[in-house]
Amino acid sequence: MVLSGRKTELMSRRLKQFYGIRTLATVIAWRKRLKQSGFTEVEVKEYSRSMGKWGVDHDPYREIDMNWYEDEHMQRMSRTNDRLLAKYGKKLGYAVFKARAPLGTKKEG
Repeated sequence: MVLSGRKTELMSRRLKQFYGIRTLATVIAWRKRLKQSGFTEVEVKEYSRSMGKWGVDHDPYREIDMNWYEDEHMQRMSRTNDRLLAKYGKKLGYAVFKARAPLGTKKEG
């Protein structure tokens, strides 16, 4: 999840609480964080500036327990996700990064 619009404290708090994320940052900020963490050759392989237009997340190979559709907690979670994406989806996107971790030299002892 990447930030592609202006974030507010309320938005940040709600998204972090629901999705369990610690950082809500732009693609540029994520690249910087990855490089500061020691990754090299950081590339953005895929990037979308909006989650607001996402429709059905359809994966024909995903197996799902049909009883989840009956579960009240799952229904509530799904509604909360839908509300958050409806409210903040135009300010959120996603990115897929490719980066290399430096290979350490192995000490023999």
